[in-house]
Amino acid sequence: MTVRHSTECASEALTYSLGAAPGARSPEGIDDTLIMGLDQRRASGGDEIMGYKPIESYGVIGDLHTVALVGIDGSIDWCCLPRFDSPSVFAAILDDRKGGSFRIASLYEAQHKQMYMPDSNVLVTRFLSDQGVGEVVDFMPVQ
Repeated sequence: MTVRHSTECASEALTYSLGAAPGARSPEGIDDTLIMGLDQRRASGGDEIMGYKPIESYGVIGDLHTVALVGIDGSIDWCCLPRFDSPSVFAAILDDRKGGSFRIASLYEAQHKQMYMPDSNVLVTRFLSDQGVGEVVDFMPVQ
């Protein structure tokens, strides 16, 4: 994945979140509270809620051997590697608490836009906020 920054503060405004099984540890140097702050699974009262996106909120990237579903919020919620019939690496589309996902997101409240580059399987997800614009480009090179 590539992250492009359009403002000086954008590098501070974009971060990533690994949605993993309960009890899993965060990568070295990543603050757990930051990840929880990005995690939309908790309601304001602290109760867990299921946060499934509608299927039309996903873009698809693939390489003729496998495929991934990329949410409009920048999350990869479904991916089987190295083939379609392999076990899933990320499966939040089936279980948002235990399925796992990978997400690059804005720290600020942002609008999301998703589009494909013309005549390609390159998916662009944009985060638009008052602080700037962030862009994530996802693709799988065809081999």
